[in-house]
Amino acid sequence: MTAFMNMTKTNKGDKIMKRFNLKYNVGKVKYLVSFHDGEKKHKDGSDFFDIACFKNKIKLNAFTNDLLQQGYIKPNS
Repeated sequence: MTAFMNMTKTNKGDKIMKRFNLKYNVGKVKYLVSFHDGEKKHKDGSDFFDIACFKNKIKLNAFTNDLLQQGYIKPNS
């Protein structure tokens, strides 16, 4: 289990943190943001990540700043 996985585990009622990841040049998508709100789950119990795709950096930065204001964290930073 990685250090990041250990950070996301919960203890009796603690909420899982909101987090997001950036990926570049995935297929035809220039910028890809995957984000987890701390609540959505797949049927098997694993975290469900929503995605957002962007063609330019201005919209990407606006979206990531909005996520940061909503309390999301970027685990690599």
